[in-house]
Amino acid sequence: YALQEGIGYFYFESLEDAKRVSAIAVAMGKKVKSGFRIHPRLGGFLSGAAEFYITKFGIPIEKAVEIYQEAQQLPNLELEAISSHIGSQIISVRPYLQLVDQLTRLAILLTKQGFTIHEINLGGGFPSGTLIKTTPFNFALRFLGVQYRHPVPELATYAEEIAKRFGQRVESLALKPVLATEPGRSFASQMGILVSRVSVLKEPWVILDASKYFIPESIFFAQGDIAVWGKSDNVLRRIYHLAGSSLNTSDVFATHKKLPELGLGDIVLLLDAGAYSISRAIPFTVVLPPVYAIDLYGKLHLIQRKGTY
Repeated sequence: YALQEGIGYFYFESLEDAKRVSAIAVAMGKKVKSGFRIHPRLGGFLSGAAEFYITKFGIPIEKAVEIYQEAQQLPNLELEAISSHIGSQIISVRPYLQLVDQLTRLAILLTKQGFTIHEINLGGGFPSGTLIKTTPFNFALRFLGVQYRHPVPELATYAEEIAKRFGQRVESLALKPVLATEPGRSFASQMGILVSRVSVLKEPWVILDASKYFIPESIFFAQGDIAVWGKSDNVLRRIYHLAGSSLNTSDVFATHKKLPELGLGDIVLLLDAGAYSISRAIPFTVVLPPVYAIDLYGKLHLIQRKGTY
């Protein structure tokens, strides 16, 4: 389908992927602009369990030239691009600068082997300005009732520093490749809000009529902001744990969250519900909520009906 529709580039996760797409392309009589996803070596940025799990993606950078040469033998593939993706909600520009260094170095090596690289894609991971990144530091502070938000650079800062480094690193290439990025969450995250009501108060626990299954992002990764409709932040504030309405113990939106005093029926807004939410929501012992879109004129449009039993 993607071949038929004319997708820009196929980025392969493995040599097996390349072989499958090559066979389909031959059958369709089409050429495929393509490349591989590269797993870089970024040192201290990814460590421990994260470093281990992310190695399942892409191909190790030290094997890249060898695999590009092997894939070059496959018919109907035009290998002219490099991609990577190093994570999500990355709140520092530094890992991207390291990534630029490694991918441009690889582009130079591939050029020496006869490849012409037209695109270098850094992938995504650019952060939402309001999503709260979970780090060991702020995770510990949360249990003390302290809400700490790690500062998030503006997208313009990422753009300026990455572009500058990229320009420096591709200077030696006769053909300057396009720099591509995929900044989806940084735009989409703040475009969605999950609206819920307080259905049960068992202080300090508050049970909402919504569920974490509607916005299934792990609280160990990041948390969206939470606001109470119609109540100023200046009023009496208390510490609450906000839980969802399903039967799963881990159905929790936030713990040790300082909010205006809550009462039954209060409307609680769970922000940063615009990315990885509607498409991943599942009805585990809960009914999926309706989804509405508000257009530029303030008109409400139903785009997904409420679930049924």
